[in-house]
Amino acid sequence: MDGIVAATRFSKPIYEKAAKEFARSWRESAKRGGLGHQVGMSTHDVGQSDTLRPGMVFTIEPQFRVPEEKLYFRLEDLIVIGEAKAEVVSALARDGYRRHREGDAGAEGSCSDTARPEGLPAR
Repeated sequence: MDGIVAATRFSKPIYEKAAKEFARSWRESAKRGGLGHQVGMSTHDVGQSDTLRPGMVFTIEPQFRVPEEKLYFRLEDLIVIGEAKAEVVSALARDGYRRHREGDAGAEGSCSDTARPEGLPAR
């Protein structure tokens, strides 16, 4: 991530400062295991597990902040652990929305049955 920040031309110094802080914060949070939380019946499920098991759902949500302009947003991804692999559900939803906007006949604007993450029941 540091290489991307270093190679980027920012329109304002405060944006460069925010990007560097985002990268630093992300790196520190990743070391502590604090990039997100488990998701379940409650949006923020309690408890943590050192072992990922099929059916577990969690979010990774680092925050990008530009306090000088009162800009605060999270880059959130929802992850589902399947039997054989983990899937980023939010990426599937973004792809479905993109395909919907581009007129792909099979797109539903979100995760379609054919793109359903492994282990999730059909609608």
